[in-house]
Amino acid sequence: MDEIVTNLNIKILAAQKHESLSYAFMSAETDEIRMVFTYSVLEEFRLIPTSKCEKKDSAESTKLRNQGNRIFVGNPNNASEYVKAWELYCKGVAFASNNTEELALAFANRSAILVHFQKYSEAVKDIDRALDLNYPDHLKAKLLLRKTECLASLGSSKTTSAYEETLEWLDKMSLDNSSRMKFKEKFKEKLKDVSKISNVKVNGNSEPVVPVIKPQDEILCATNGLAVRYDDKFGRHVVTTRKVQPGEILAVEKPYSLILATENMYTHCAHCLRIAWASIPCEHCVFVVYCSENCRDVAWKKYHDIECPVTGLLLNLDMNKLGLFSMRIAILALREFSSLEKLRAELIEIDSCEDPRTKGFSQDGKLYSNKYRSIYSLVTNTEKRSLPDIFGRAMNAAFIVYFIATHTSFFEQTFDKNDLTSMILNEDVMFVGGLILRHQQIIPSNMHTFGEERSLDSADRGSAALPFYSLINHSCDPNVSRNSLAEHVVLYALYPMEKGTQLFDNYGNHYAIMPKAERQRKLMRQFYFKCECTPCQKNWPMYLELPSFHTLIKSRGDRIKVEKSLQKFNEYVDLATEGKVSDKPYLISDLTRMIEVLLKYVTLPCVEVNNVVETLKRVFALHGNRFEIPDLKRV
Repeated sequence: MDEIVTNLNIKILAAQKHESLSYAFMSAETDEIRMVFTYSVLEEFRLIPTSKCEKKDSAESTKLRNQGNRIFVGNPNNASEYVKAWELYCKGVAFASNNTEELALAFANRSAILVHFQKYSEAVKDIDRALDLNYPDHLKAKLLLRKTECLASLGSSKTTSAYEETLEWLDKMSLDNSSRMKFKEKFKEKLKDVSKISNVKVNGNSEPVVPVIKPQDEILCATNGLAVRYDDKFGRHVVTTRKVQPGEILAVEKPYSLILATENMYTHCAHCLRIAWASIPCEHCVFVVYCSENCRDVAWKKYHDIECPVTGLLLNLDMNKLGLFSMRIAILALREFSSLEKLRAELIEIDSCEDPRTKGFSQDGKLYSNKYRSIYSLVTNTEKRSLPDIFGRAMNAAFIVYFIATHTSFFEQTFDKNDLTSMILNEDVMFVGGLILRHQQIIPSNMHTFGEERSLDSADRGSAALPFYSLINHSCDPNVSRNSLAEHVVLYALYPMEKGTQLFDNYGNHYAIMPKAERQRKLMRQFYFKCECTPCQKNWPMYLELPSFHTLIKSRGDRIKVEKSLQKFNEYVDLATEGKVSDKPYLISDLTRMIEVLLKYVTLPCVEVNNVVETLKRVFALHGNRFEIPDLKRV
């Protein structure tokens, strides 16, 4: 897209229209008018959006499967290499044409690596899928042997019938008696090995536990310890209505929508974002996989029927997840109201709200995280954006709505690819384009990372639209943090807070790891504000220069009290580093007690406070989404 915008600018400059067009664009008062303008410019300079898209390709599927085979057969010592092979098999599944031998082979080959990961239930799913397709007869005995091994490992009552079916197919194989006997003996030995493992650890994805809270009447995802306030300095923001303790769960919000990071396209479910060990493909495109038939069907009904023919075209233009998310939210908005007329009426009502605190709240006075109006009402920062910024986003929106109009029936007709005039004159197309442009401005200032833990690192699983959490302002030393679960995001306190304390999250710019000048620059560039938090005002040092409580506390007696409270801290750091926290509920209470004791005797900043807070965050994260490289089966 950057290259397209650059080429358009060259044409505009050559025509000596840059100044007049710039003035006209910046004079536009609504996003819908900006879309009409952008389309008019595209039409004037005959810039018809074009792109290409990868399709189902059995040859490409075979290539990917063979790449996975080379890694798997090489029997690497590094478990991460097996994960690479699994990813290649997953991509091979996505690219295989429907109901083909190549798809059957992709499922079958992936089942082998799932057995290696001790994911026996998932392997059985892949084996059954392969057998239901055009899987070669001469390979079925070997695949059924694998299924029998999996069922035996799971202690399934179906093991015997699978064993008998394996023998039937073995008899159908064109083997001489000697080879057949060797195969049967090998089969029996495998089953003996399985039967010896009475307490086999079967790798599985345990679901994070969602905390149960008592919601308040106004903000349905939050406890009664929080309230939304408004003033001219902070805009809408969140404050405590009572005393809050560190580690306390303050809210549990289910996102309005989630979108998968493009780098996880073949490893996670495109709908629920869970890890899809035994994924199934979209039947039409190669850009999504799903963890189940249910997720595939729900996604198709909610949005993927529109996204399916469009996503690949946008990805080919290097459209990032921001662009894809702006499209997703527009589709969901229409589906929520069933017609564009009802959606227009809803937006007119929201725009007429005169109370800035409750803008986006529903008519009953509540903020619902699953309602589009709660997303639409979030800040856009339009008035603070530069011409190149807004025009670049307008071009993104123009291309998105163009491909929707020409490749889908979203507007109850399919437009001619060369007829931009008809699109300009169509109020529905320009209205939806305006919404997508609005989303393009809302997302960078409001969307949140939806994460997972990978070994010692935190990684992006995708992005989440969280209307309530978007009302929380930034600090370079936040007093709350978020933890992503399978379908929710938990907000918890990091520090003790008195009644009336404003909540502050961190927008990815923490004082301990980023110099003040860089923080200020990044926050201004993306969020359009100058940070005036305490670390910025007092120019706190970065982590390596933070003072210790040993120098901050003058009283020997007080130092001893702090030292006593931290006696087990190093042990807890080791447990958090190793990921061994799930059966140790005392960790959170002990760490929060350490924070309370430290803050009783020290002033911030303090390196020990930083260390304990970061460890608490790690422990919370380990109770959320995790992508762990599975234990390998010893063969």
